This record gives sequence, C-alpha cells and structure tokens, in this order.
Amino acid sequence: MLEGFADRHNLRLERYYHQNPTWDFLFRHPAGGVGKIEVWKQGGVLEVRWYWWIDTYDELKRQSKKAGPVVIDADEERLGEVLAGTLHEVLSWRPGALDEVSHQPWWASTPRDVVELAPCRYPLPRL
Repeated sequence: MLEGFADRHNLRLERYYHQNPTWDFLFRHPAGGVGKIEVWKQGGVLEVRWYWWIDTYDELKRQSKKAGPVVIDADEERLGEVLAGTLHEVLSWRPGALDEVSHQPWWASTPRDVVELAPCRYPLPRL
C-alpha cells in the first residue's frame, strides 16, 4: 500500500531513515523547498506527520511548517485516505505559512550548491 502510494503520486520513498521505524515520502514542493510525509510505526499504531521546509543558504536558515500527528491503527484501511489528505494539505501551503525558523550554522562549511540544489533531488508530486 505504501509503495503504491509513492508510485501513484511520484514521491521518493525512504525507508527506516537513520534506523527509525519510519517510511518517508519526499517531494519537491512546487512553491520551493521540500515536502515530506512521515509514517512512524509505534507498536500496532501508525503516526502520520507532514512537513515542508525551504532553506536559505545566505542566512543559514531553514523556514518550515509541520502538522500532525494523525494516529491510526496499523491495520486500518483508511491509511491511504490519510496520506492523500496530508499530501493535498502540504501542497496547499504557501511561503507565508512557514511558521518555524531554525538556524543551520553547519551549512557555512557546505558548498552553496549542495544546499541550494538539494530540493532538485526530489520529484515533483502528482495528485
């Protein structure tokens, strides 16, 4: 089901990032930056969270927005419906919605193009 969702919507699927019990769906947000839908498995429960961030190299800054979690039973059939709803919500967000700021001082030693071109590694999503 999760792999089918990624294929249907042209999302990059990363499993168990940093050995965590997660499946992450990543994509290039049409308004810039990267969007992510994260599915955590905690016992017999799934927690779905969703994010969007835009990085600004010159200011060593990440602006972001996050939402969730939606908690559902791992065997519940409405997971596809929840994932589709979160994807639509993230894609509806605009830059004015970015309500968190974090500073990324380690970028100072990273080449500019590594940070600025990072969103290009991800596909544009299909609805």
